Amino acid sequence: MARLDTTVTVIDAFNLLSSFDTAEFLSDRYGREEIIPEDERTISDLMVDQIEFADVLILNKIETVDQATRDKVMSLLKLLNPAAKILESNYSQIDVREIINTNKFDFVRAASGPGWLQSLHEMTLQTTGNGERMAPKPETLE
Repeated sequence: MARLDTTVTVIDAFNLLSSFDTAEFLSDRYGREEIIPEDERTISDLMVDQIEFADVLILNKIETVDQATRDKVMSLLKLLNPAAKILESNYSQIDVREIINTNKFDFVRAASGPGWLQSLHEMTLQTTGNGERMAPKPETLE
């Protein structure tokens, strides 16, 4: 038997803010054949879901950003998931003991997460290069 021990999200410090501030849909970026039709999230929705759900956030490529950007990214991560442990890394190098056999995963906390469940119910009309579609409201517009 296996158990879910820890959920980890790796975040690109250099690209987070530019990717986060978009209303681009997953299917626009990756193609309709790569994304299941029912998944009408935007790139920023996916990022928020992954950040909010994680027990541990690895902020990677910190050597590529200045201190002001690092502070802004850290503030955003703490706002979206104040309970997550945040590890900073270069080249994804971390102590593996920080993410394995931690017993951090809590199903009740994960199931009651503030954003991913709520976003399923907050649909708005979004206009993209592929026309208009109903999708969850991007965090950048809230």
